[in-house]
Amino acid sequence: PSECRIKFRRFVEVFTGFMLFVTCVNVVVLAIDRYKIDSQEAFILDMISLACAILFAVELVFKMIAYGPINTYKDKFNIFDLFLVIATAVEYTLTSTTTVSALRAVRILRLLRAFKVLRVTKRLAGLRILISALSPSVIPALFVLLLLLIVVFVYCVLGMQFFGHADFSPFRAKYDTIWEAALTNFIVITGDNWADLMLLAAKHAGMPVALSFFMSLFFFGNYIVINLFGAVIVDHLERAAQAVWQEQNFEQSMAVLTDASSLHPPRLFM
Repeated sequence: PSECRIKFRRFVEVFTGFMLFVTCVNVVVLAIDRYKIDSQEAFILDMISLACAILFAVELVFKMIAYGPINTYKDKFNIFDLFLVIATAVEYTLTSTTTVSALRAVRILRLLRAFKVLRVTKRLAGLRILISALSPSVIPALFVLLLLLIVVFVYCVLGMQFFGHADFSPFRAKYDTIWEAALTNFIVITGDNWADLMLLAAKHAGMPVALSFFMSLFFFGNYIVINLFGAVIVDHLERAAQAVWQEQNFEQSMAVLTDASSLHPPRLFM
């Protein structure tokens, strides 16, 4: 790239940082909007929202000029920005042609701009690491959740057999149906007054049965299954941290090499 384009890319980087502030302003505008808002205040918010939408489109155009369309849309965030710009254009086009009843449905498109705040994750390495860790950990977490559901179901069946029609007053815990048993087991797993429930259940089925049931459910559900979620996330968090730091080091190295090669091109000697 030429020296002029390199300078323009640096300007785009600064402008992108400014757009983070614009994004926060846009989110605040969306938060201020409310039912039965004053007409003058609504007009001011609409003008600010329109200015933010124009700046979003300008940012996307600047990126395409600086990096080219192909390189620009290699970034998934830029694809999302393009979708937001198109949705905003559709919103303002339909706003002037739709009726009042359909206007409410059209204004939902404006809410999509609230998701643009996700671009902050690209600037904050710590937040990027967290999101990068959560994304691949969804599937393993689902298997842990499946294990938890199996445990809860087994204890629901056992609870209905041992403590069916037991009186847990003043608590709203029951083992009369599968759904009530599942809710009660969830209360036990979270550790919310589970010891009191155990003492009340002991009056119905005896202390040995109640002690074995509630202690095993709380131990297995709280200390084993729930901690598996943390283990899965921590494992992916370490991997994501290494990947993000490597990516940042690679981008910095490539930026230095690009600037050096463009400012001092190699010479051929005969």
